Amino acid sequence: MTSETVTIRQKLMLPAPPEVIFDLLTDPALYSELTGAPAVGGREVGGTMTARGGRVIMRHLELERGKWIAQEWSTDDWPAGLPPSRLEIGMMAIGQGTDVRMMQSGVPKEMESRLEQEWYEFCWDPMFERLRSRALY
Repeated sequence: MTSETVTIRQKLMLPAPPEVIFDLLTDPALYSELTGAPAVGGREVGGTMTARGGRVIMRHLELERGKWIAQEWSTDDWPAGLPPSRLEIGMMAIGQGTDVRMMQSGVPKEMESRLEQEWYEFCWDPMFERLRSRALY
């Protein structure tokens, strides 16, 4: 078991209103459409959602549509004995788009590089492309 954890921070602009970004990140059907991999679960505080065919496990801690998401977040290969990370995503409307600030704390050091890349590969890049073409709203 690793005991060293790190925090991942990412900042980006997405071409859609904050409510659309929130829904894409919390609605299993929309998340499945976005990523092309199954997502299932609920959208209520205390509820869980799995994504990418069960590879990602999330428990909703705080949800404020269009403004804030806080979750416990881990993967199916998370180090045994290490608690889930805390994922926080803030959204703010700027013009026609959304400023997104993501912070994921408690990430195992050995997973940092992979998760940083996977956030873009499986979430942010597909979301940007589909929102830009308005394929998701």
